Amino acid sequence: MQQRPSISPKISLREAKVADFAILVALSSQLLKYDKAFDKSIDLNWFGTKSGSDFLRERLEGKNGIVFLAEDAKNPIGYVVAGLVEAESYRNIKVVAELEEIFVLEEYRRVGVGKKLVDQFFSWAKEKKADKISVVVSAANLRTIDFYRRMGFLDYDLVLERNLG
Repeated sequence: MQQRPSISPKISLREAKVADFAILVALSSQLLKYDKAFDKSIDLNWFGTKSGSDFLRERLEGKNGIVFLAEDAKNPIGYVVAGLVEAESYRNIKVVAELEEIFVLEEYRRVGVGKKLVDQFFSWAKEKKADKISVVVSAANLRTIDFYRRMGFLDYDLVLERNLG
């Protein structure tokens, strides 16, 4: 069994920059591969498409969002992507901050890295004066749902879907 590192002072968070694009695409590709187990419609090559590339670049440039990178002694081990998204017009909510992506390398899970990334997202959302924060996760991804609940997220909306193809 692989030994898990303990959270150490060597683990740090920083705002990611456009120069980190390739690192984030590599980490994001691992996230897509993980998510594919819960949602077969996931496009594993999404970050190679214009929309995937543009999405990540916009967040790295700070356009309605931000990316934080977790590092262990300068080695990338995880990240979180967050954005300001349009609030539902039928609700009394003006600003919604969405946790759009989060990923931590397997060997760094369950030692506090994910919590540090989510806490950084919470701080950013407060700075942006968000009225509400949200995250979307596959209903079959019970481990990740449990993580988000431990971070204080509550069930809010339930979206039901049906594939027609």
